[in-house]
Amino acid sequence: MDIDYISELPADLKDEILVQLPIKEAVKTSILSSKWKDAWTSIPDLVFERNSLEFMTIRLVDNVLIFHHGPILKFKLGSVHACNEAISRWMIILSRNRIKDLELSFGSREACKIPSRLFSCLALERLILSECIINVPQNFQGFKLLHTLYLFSFKLSGITTIENLVSGCPLLERLTLFEFVQQGCLHIIAPNLRELDILGEYQDLCLETPKLVSGWIYLNGDHEEFLIAKAGKESNIKKSSWLSS
Repeated sequence: MDIDYISELPADLKDEILVQLPIKEAVKTSILSSKWKDAWTSIPDLVFERNSLEFMTIRLVDNVLIFHHGPILKFKLGSVHACNEAISRWMIILSRNRIKDLELSFGSREACKIPSRLFSCLALERLILSECIINVPQNFQGFKLLHTLYLFSFKLSGITTIENLVSGCPLLERLTLFEFVQQGCLHIIAPNLRELDILGEYQDLCLETPKLVSGWIYLNGDHEEFLIAKAGKESNIKKSSWLSS
């Protein structure tokens, strides 16, 4: 009698296989056998790539989150359309799962609004947001476990500043800020920051980053590029050698 090796794979090995697949392909494994039928519903990493059809993306994410059980540690979504209502719906589910890694990227003409519910995901360790408006609630106390923050083509709504957002992340080690507007001085307070990349519009820059090691700063006024070099206990910004030569 033939042995069905695929059906008899241990659960942890199934999870390892499913995590490597695009989410649509992972769902399709449910037809392999009765033992694979619900295997995809417990994978901890959910990655949804960009789709040209908005309704397909929304329907797929809705169905996956409805049938998923167990922790969701990573959620990555790329969408070419802003879908504010759907994002709010998904964020409620993700905030209940102690998600650690969240990446949301949008490519629509109108920036997507990130709901304030995101700021109740207090277990976040890595956060990437692109082409969006970020609504930070006034009572937000910070992401105490966050070590990586990338913000691209973003705008903060309300009274919260970049300084407030970053200073609320005491463990932050990597920070990237691209395509943004900051009135006055851009003040970065991050005692554990080691890597910093900035490209935006701002009048001045103040760094309180004693552990800063490397990064690039593009000053929009003169479009000059600066290298951040390690200098003992204090951060040091010096002009790149190839620019000054």
